[in-house]
Amino acid sequence: MSKPKKKRGRGRQKSKAALETDKVRSERSPGAGGSGASQSIDYKGGGGGVMTRMRGGFQSVVGANEEKKKKTSTLSNIISIAIIAAAAFYFVSQYN
Repeated sequence: MSKPKKKRGRGRQKSKAALETDKVRSERSPGAGGSGASQSIDYKGGGGGVMTRMRGGFQSVVGANEEKKKKTSTLSNIISIAIIAAAAFYFVSQYN
């Protein structure tokens, strides 16, 4: 026996506000049809899709959009040099 086919829906259902907007647009421009299949749908960007967000995530990990690196503070430089000097002193004293 063959399996019954699933019925497909009519696609995305429009909200009441979208239906009202279509109605107002069709009244403004007499050449435009109602909600026919040949009518194009104008989507205004709302922040990008999944791939755009993934690209932004990869760029933030890699650091592609860094404009300027912050200058390290003087105290940070002094502490780094002191740690390196202490490590060098420790290794030199081990081999003498």
